[in-house]
Amino acid sequence: MQYDLVFATARMAIEALAAGCAVIVCDSRGMAGMVSCANLPRLRPLNFGLRSLVHPVSVERLLAEIDNYDAADAERTALRVGLMASLEPTLDRLIQLYGEAMAQPPPDPAAHQAATLAFLREALPRTRTDRRWPWMAEREQLTARIDQLERDLADARRSPAARP
Repeated sequence: MQYDLVFATARMAIEALAAGCAVIVCDSRGMAGMVSCANLPRLRPLNFGLRSLVHPVSVERLLAEIDNYDAADAERTALRVGLMASLEPTLDRLIQLYGEAMAQPPPDPAAHQAATLAFLREALPRTRTDRRWPWMAEREQLTARIDQLERDLADARRSPAARP
């Protein structure tokens, strides 16, 4: 790889680390900072993803993280990630989890329904003003604007002044 420092999250961060790069975990949603041997045990279980992005992205914070670059620590971190991300331990863990899940008694239908409803209430957007889902309000505004433009265009096509 021809880069020493990569800005990425989730799978891209893991791949860059495994390839030997130093990684600053960040995207438009936030940042977790430079991955190091010290914070790897905290960030890896979060998959370097959304739950790890606890800081807002700013020029100052990015510059501070770049200043934290330590080639030796990046190399040690890459070696650890390579061991963590290899296929054999992952498959072993998945087989273990599958066995544990299969050993459990089937869930109580009422408890399953209650858990499903609780998840849906928490995870799904309820209204266009739900602050967790700002795109819904924007989508509604854009849809209304498209509808208005289509009406204006239809009116213009029907208008005698618009005909040659």
